[in-house]
Amino acid sequence: MVRIFGSPEAVAAASAGSVPPSYFLLALLCLLVFLPTGVFAVVNSLLVSYRFQRGDPAGAARASYMTRVFCVLTPVGLVVAAVVGSLIGVNS
Repeated sequence: MVRIFGSPEAVAAASAGSVPPSYFLLALLCLLVFLPTGVFAVVNSLLVSYRFQRGDPAGAARASYMTRVFCVLTPVGLVVAAVVGSLIGVNS
């Protein structure tokens, strides 16, 4: 039996035979807010449907989960970048 790793919604969708949520619009918003994590969010978002179409529901669920993880990390990365920038004096 294949263990499916991911969010409960993605696991349920992959187990039921439907495509897990890709969170593409959320990933695009993350791309506009903070580029480094946004790029990874968009790439994983695009991998959801690609992996599902190739017959890999576990991989699609994992990509869906990773999209959400990178979108959650986006504001954290933005705050860290702002703090580091202010500490090294980029704004002065």
